[in-house]
Amino acid sequence: MLLTIIFSSIILSLSFILVVINWKILQISVNILDVSKALLKETIIIRVETIKIREVSESVFEETKLLRQNLGEPIPNKRKSSI
Repeated sequence: MLLTIIFSSIILSLSFILVVINWKILQISVNILDVSKALLKETIIIRVETIKIREVSESVFEETKLLRQNLGEPIPNKRKSSI
């Protein structure tokens, strides 16, 4: 009977320790999720801004071609890729 109580106490203690460890892991996982959400928002903003920059750059390039054409200067055949 005493042996059963000792083993039960040991199992209860180990179970409690595992619950505490799992709780800590859950808290860390929630923090990682929050950081991931913030990074995703920033990535989306950067992507949108990059698209806007590309559009402005292409517009400026087209305007430059038109100005060169009007001034009689040679027109570049194609735009250099920045990638």
